[in-house]
Amino acid sequence: MLSLTDLTVADVMTVNPVCLRPDATLADASSTLLAKRLTGAPVVGADESPLTVVSTADLLRAYSTEPDAGSVAKQGIATAVQQVPVTCEGSMALTLACERMVRARTHQLLVVDGGRLVGVLSSTDVVRAVACIDDLRKSGRFKTDAGAASDATST
Repeated sequence: MLSLTDLTVADVMTVNPVCLRPDATLADASSTLLAKRLTGAPVVGADESPLTVVSTADLLRAYSTEPDAGSVAKQGIATAVQQVPVTCEGSMALTLACERMVRARTHQLLVVDGGRLVGVLSSTDVVRAVACIDDLRKSGRFKTDAGAASDATST
């Protein structure tokens, strides 16, 4: 029977996440996050390596410190974001990734492979996996406790 301990980060992460480039402005970041209904997005370099994460909280802090929102909007995202990204690999056990999130006090981990961003694991992804664990069991796409791939359609 499939349980949360059987899942890896790759099983539940968001692939092809919306990303920002380091030369983006705070206005660019605000528009992107609002349009995509996100609370944060990774900032990646030309080689797709994760540099940081910009969040709505970062934007709120930036806009709250300056009365002229127009001048703040033109600033680069580097002025508002100083955090080092918290990363993991897709093969990491989901339970370990959850522990890493809690210890780092973050709501998302950037998933890397060979130094390149391949996905994002958010707290929402984890909650969705927990809420849908029965559907995941039935789908047969994940390894069983025995380590063999299950196939829900075989007889």
